[in-house]
Amino acid sequence: MRKTIKICAISLLVAAMYTPVFAQEPAYNESKIWSLEECLQYGLKNHPKVIMADQDVKIQEAALLSTKASFDPKVSASMNLSNSKDQRRGNVTSFHSNSGQSESVSISKKLYDSGKYSLQKKQSKEALEAAKKDRETTLISMAANIKTMFFKAQQAQRMLQVKLETLDGYEKHLKKVETFVEVGTHAPYDITKAQVNVANARVDLISARSTLKEALVNVGNAIGVDHPIHVAAYELEALPNIDESVKQDYVKIALERPEVKSSEAKLRSAKYRISEARTSLKPSLSTSAGYSWSQTHTPQDRGWNVGLGLSWSLYDGRATKAAIDSAKSNYARTKASLDNLKLNIDAEVENCINDIIDSAQRVKANEVLVKQSSESLELAESRYDTGLGSPLEITDARVDYEKAKGNYITAYFDCLIAQTKLDSTLGRMPKEYTLDQAVEELGDNKELDEPRAIIEPMEAEEGRDER
Repeated sequence: MRKTIKICAISLLVAAMYTPVFAQEPAYNESKIWSLEECLQYGLKNHPKVIMADQDVKIQEAALLSTKASFDPKVSASMNLSNSKDQRRGNVTSFHSNSGQSESVSISKKLYDSGKYSLQKKQSKEALEAAKKDRETTLISMAANIKTMFFKAQQAQRMLQVKLETLDGYEKHLKKVETFVEVGTHAPYDITKAQVNVANARVDLISARSTLKEALVNVGNAIGVDHPIHVAAYELEALPNIDESVKQDYVKIALERPEVKSSEAKLRSAKYRISEARTSLKPSLSTSAGYSWSQTHTPQDRGWNVGLGLSWSLYDGRATKAAIDSAKSNYARTKASLDNLKLNIDAEVENCINDIIDSAQRVKANEVLVKQSSESLELAESRYDTGLGSPLEITDARVDYEKAKGNYITAYFDCLIAQTKLDSTLGRMPKEYTLDQAVEELGDNKELDEPRAIIEPMEAEEGRDER
């Protein structure tokens, strides 16, 4: 009985220990809707590129620590045990055994190396600074890509809605035509034309669905998962207002972005590398001390030593010359890369500004076209209902309206994408996420619920398929 009670108590204890752990596990939700902020938070914490950039920083931190350790004292200890046996023959064969042990402790430290250590430490510091700036560049680039893919998914979602509205309009028109033909006010040909319009609208809808699914896959890939996700609807906002007069100011800002700072740090590191290569034939000075004791008998033999060593390579063939030439070439290449980056910044900024201005103008123009084509469609439908219009007039009016609305959506999100690209070019994080927040969260182990495979993006489509 006591044994049974003991087993039950242990079982309850184990259950109590593990129940909270299971309760804390995130529940996977296939219908989770991801906002732009959540996509940024998840992607900038879990994407492999971000993890790689974070590890690159840690590698350079370890390299700097290793460089600093080269001037630290080195302490070592050793111990040796020996045992030997000799066989001696004479009048009487005898065996003689010898055993002994020895121990030693030594310490050494480099005192001087003609400035090589100082140059290596400066190189490591600049390499670490470059790695940190590269990480910031990765964060900015990843954030811009996530936001761009999110906007493209929004664009595809709204284009799908336009296709759904177009199909709905054609279906309503088909029912109206069937009624008119039945009472004899319109020719039977009108039914055929209306059915063709419905069929074409269904084909366009299939294409729009495919485009949306592809866009959702791209959003999932941008945040670091291998399947599509749901995205929340994005509330339309005022478009950016910008003109070409700000170009020079933006170029100055872009020249301070992390990517440029990283290249400048790499250039300084390459310069220190040239100086460090020139120290290969210069002398170095080190000191050492040790204490040892050994025994084959008692008392033990003891001893100590102190030394000062000078090392000076007088000639090493052409190894030093080769190292200097390699360092100079690396410096020249790094400088050319920095110059090329600065040269491209001017064009990048100008292209981004032009894209914003162009897309904003297209938005305004298409606003007018949407209004005009909507009025034309209403007029064409009224004329047809009264027997004055033709099926072709209805088709043309609806095609114009659909095209104007689609162009408006495309231009609107193109403008937002162009603004996102400009922010990235200037070295800015999206307004929904700051760089400081992204850097702080890199070491945070908490993760959002991982998104799962998407269900059909719009419930309205299920009814369409059933028809």
